[in-house]
Amino acid sequence: MRFKKDPFVVERRYRLEPSLLKEGAAPDVDEQTVLIALRADGSDLPRKMIFLSDVAERMWDLLKEGNTVDSIVDIIVADYEVEPARAREDLERLIADLCELRALVPWG
Repeated sequence: MRFKKDPFVVERRYRLEPSLLKEGAAPDVDEQTVLIALRADGSDLPRKMIFLSDVAERMWDLLKEGNTVDSIVDIIVADYEVEPARAREDLERLIADLCELRALVPWG
């Protein structure tokens, strides 16, 4: 179900900071996608790793494409048949984790 958007609310978008993040597969964990936050000093040691579920991986892909938060919630609700509140909560948690890593920043 789509709700009418308030014309006075700016839809949130985020952009990536790729210099601080690597993406890859974790072969020992059923090819699960892992995001590795790099240290700002340029060393090869990871600062933190985030393992993504299938739904979180889809959210990550949609964020990388530049979709708004509202549009990502709509897509996740349609694709995974979850409640909008649950989709938004999970997306907001992922966004918070990525912003904490400085891998994602508000855009626009």
